[in-house]
Amino acid sequence: MNRAKFIIPLLLFIFALNSPMWGQNEEQGLISDIRFSAGAEFEYFKRTIVWDEITQDISTLKSLLFTFLPEIDINNRFYIRGIIGYTSSDFGATTFRELPLSVEMEVGSLGGLLIGGELEIFMFETGDFEIGGKAQYVYYSGSEKSWGVPGLNVEGSVAGKPKWNRLQAGLTGTYVGMRSLLPYIFLAYDNLWGKYDIVQSIQSLTGSQERKLSSRGKFNATLGSIFELSERARLTGEFNILPHSDGIDFGFAAGVWFTF
Repeated sequence: MNRAKFIIPLLLFIFALNSPMWGQNEEQGLISDIRFSAGAEFEYFKRTIVWDEITQDISTLKSLLFTFLPEIDINNRFYIRGIIGYTSSDFGATTFRELPLSVEMEVGSLGGLLIGGELEIFMFETGDFEIGGKAQYVYYSGSEKSWGVPGLNVEGSVAGKPKWNRLQAGLTGTYVGMRSLLPYIFLAYDNLWGKYDIVQSIQSLTGSQERKLSSRGKFNATLGSIFELSERARLTGEFNILPHSDGIDFGFAAGVWFTF
């Protein structure tokens, strides 16, 4: 998985350099136009997750993402975006058994830092459609939180810290036949994985457990649109589904972007 984080964006970059669109700019220099933009986005998603690869031990991860995205646009074909923001994640009910006392965690949303990056490339046109590719990787590190252990005659506490990663990579098709409205479809590999660390202390007794998590669905089908308000401002919105054997997960996002 660590190799995929670097191999997929590298392949997209190689395809872009060999695409007809990129080649049209070679006579003017490989990089003939650079623009800088920034965006602010809100995203929500619901994912079914499996704990420790035990198919019967599942729960639902619900996350809210608030992100700031600086962007570099090269030749209006190759986009590099940074991602930084705040994320609130609710992992549902999770049981930790390898501790002094078994405990079921259902603590609601835990806030944390989100960082990552995204590459997007438009490779060629066919009729009124532009075909391209996009890859995104983000990492969430939740803040550590402590709770008391109920039902004990002595003092006890539990501290937990979750983390997750998400990798998306696939192809985009954008309809460019309208002037200011650009609808698109994104079909992608979409994997989410991570872990939840717990430490329990009951007087002189201590114990810890790490539970690994992974998403049930790995295929993402997204419908979205870009609405260009002006040459310097645009709105974005999208809705996605992630089918799997137990049902369909979903997510949606909305954003506003400004070009300097």
